Amino acid sequence: MLFHTVDSPGYAQTTAEVWFETEEAATAAGFQRWDHKAQTAQEAAPLTLVDVPDGPYGPGSAAAGPRGKGPEGWAVKGNEDSKLYHTQESPWFKRTRAEVWFIDVATAEAAGFQRWDVNQS
Repeated sequence: MLFHTVDSPGYAQTTAEVWFETEEAATAAGFQRWDHKAQTAQEAAPLTLVDVPDGPYGPGSAAAGPRGKGPEGWAVKGNEDSKLYHTQESPWFKRTRAEVWFIDVATAEAAGFQRWDVNQS
């Protein structure tokens, strides 16, 4: 889940599995820069709508990256088949591989997704 830039010592030897147009796009897809451990150890701030390109459900949604990874700080996973979303309080949150991510619950619901426990009484 690393991306390499032309200034990476391993750039020439790296066989790309996926290409990104910008570093921002790679980061939004859940990849980390090749030298991320050497950069300052500041805690990453959640990505805002400005930082992440519009996803499949418009602003506030993001397509899941490899292995269902989402933008840093986004914590609403969507399952496109069931149209359910999972927050961290869902017992299935960790086991759910996101197909889409939402910046918040309101955005997930506006996209037609329902809370994970909607059918429980």
